Amino acid sequence: MAGAITRQVRLAGQVLDKIVVKIVNGLIYYKPVILANPCAVASAMRRGRKFWSKRLWRERISHFYDVERPEREAIARRFAAVDLGALDDDGLYDHYSKCLEELKNAIDSHMRNTDFVLLPIGAVCRAARASRQRSLGARGQ
Repeated sequence: MAGAITRQVRLAGQVLDKIVVKIVNGLIYYKPVILANPCAVASAMRRGRKFWSKRLWRERISHFYDVERPEREAIARRFAAVDLGALDDDGLYDHYSKCLEELKNAIDSHMRNTDFVLLPIGAVCRAARASRQRSLGARGQ
């Protein structure tokens, strides 16, 4: 999970070296580790400029909504349609194992795509805030 998050935020030019994930007493803790090397920070900034200027995030969002999400939903519907009472012990174990594997795939999909959905929203919010501040400044408020 930490690797998926780290790979995705690096694509967007965030100055994140990695995310350390620890599970303590069943709770998940995330510790972001920021890049310390100035050359790595400069490289991340260049990557970020390319990512935003070419709008690469749009491809990822479209892929999620057009491909990944429908796949996840179709698999969930197939699992929900199984009559668990009709399964013997081996069948129930097999079904449970497949559900667990799909949960892993769904979490991986979430980690790969959430950043691409939230980052553009954050950029729009920052731009709107900056525009509002400029507008208030122009009116002398």
